[in-house]
Amino acid sequence: MLSIDCMLQTDVVQKVLKYNYNKGDYEGMRQSIQINWKELLLPLHNDTDTMWLTFKQELQHRTLQFIPMMRNTWKKEGWTHPLNSKLREYISKKHRLWSRYLETRDNAVFKKYKSLRNRIRNEIRKLQKREQKNVVHHCKQNPKAF
Repeated sequence: MLSIDCMLQTDVVQKVLKYNYNKGDYEGMRQSIQINWKELLLPLHNDTDTMWLTFKQELQHRTLQFIPMMRNTWKKEGWTHPLNSKLREYISKKHRLWSRYLETRDNAVFKKYKSLRNRIRNEIRKLQKREQKNVVHHCKQNPKAF
């Protein structure tokens, strides 16, 4: 008889970190990378692999220093699918309206913001209901989806 107990835990963290190249400080990166490469790589002259690794490490260090990281903002942990482009467009309009309202405190802008916010909320709810109905209709053919 063979008895095996496995206590396994998995972390389901879907944080995707990427470089935000649009907001990088390239001028600062250019100035910091102006080092004497001959002095840095001369002792490693015979070993090309070590020279490449040294160059790569310097470049990665500068990239981490001057280019900020960003997260994937269009997918929340509870969502199984990313939002479609029309809904993302509405969300960006909503953010612009909110910032415009904060600048001007105009009630007309606030009304537009509220109507767009409600439309987005309704669309997300419709999307969730559609996904739930899809699972219900296909639960016999595809029980794993349930």
